[in-house]
Amino acid sequence: GRMGADHFLDLGLRTLVFLGFRGHRYSDERADGFLERAREAEAAARHEDIPGFRPEVQSSSGVWNREMAWIDQMLAEFPPPVGVMGANDMLARRVVEACYESGRPVPEEVAVLGVDDDPLHCLTCLPPLSSVRIPYERIGEEAAALLDLLMDGGAPPPGPLRIQPEGVSARASTDLIHSEDPALRRALACIRARFRDGGGVDEIARAAGLSKRSLERRFREALGRTPRQEVQRMRVAAARDLLAATDLPMAEVADRVGLASAERLSVVFRRVAGLPPSAFRRQHRGAGGAARDAG
Repeated sequence: GRMGADHFLDLGLRTLVFLGFRGHRYSDERADGFLERAREAEAAARHEDIPGFRPEVQSSSGVWNREMAWIDQMLAEFPPPVGVMGANDMLARRVVEACYESGRPVPEEVAVLGVDDDPLHCLTCLPPLSSVRIPYERIGEEAAALLDLLMDGGAPPPGPLRIQPEGVSARASTDLIHSEDPALRRALACIRARFRDGGGVDEIARAAGLSKRSLERRFREALGRTPRQEVQRMRVAAARDLLAATDLPMAEVADRVGLASAERLSVVFRRVAGLPPSAFRRQHRGAGGAARDAG
């Protein structure tokens, strides 16, 4: 929940909604983290539970229509742009579908984020759905290790074992950085279009119609980072997708995201993501990725 709120805050959104459902503890806990992080950032945030939603049951056409109407009515209460995080990908996809039915553009008016990074929902959704990645393989490993410990007579842990999510797989449903400043919007559009091409701050400033000094100041005031840091953030986001979804060697990943070498990719990736790209690939893809990197 905290990671999802941070993703929206990084986009400049200040009106946030967590959409969950009753009867599932994980929905409530994710909502708590989401609201807690929003309060820390002094953003407006609410928790809504969709009535009668059951993720384990396929909705009939009548139920689906009621869900669409309820989500549409709920969204009408918030001035755009708003960031909506679903308790899981299935519910987040419902939000995207409701926006399509009502003519609300995603992500321009409603940015949508799910949880689980399930390709069935995320990659068949239009636009493709951003999602928080849950490390299910590691969860299975930790559960098996705990079971082994208990079967050998070991003491159980004093409380639940908490495992950190891997990050956010950013896709088109949140491909937006909101700003009331038109010059800043032009700069961000330039970065989004050209971050792979190696264009520098001079090019971004020209696109924004600002001096470099004024551009740097506006970025720091609005986003808390520099234009160069925003370029690197987008490069690392693109590299994450390639590392998780392909077997490309590091040099090829670096080239595709606009970095000069595998060594430069490692430096930038570690600075932004907090770990080397090879470690990220191992975490996301398991032992196979480690073997490829070693080779």
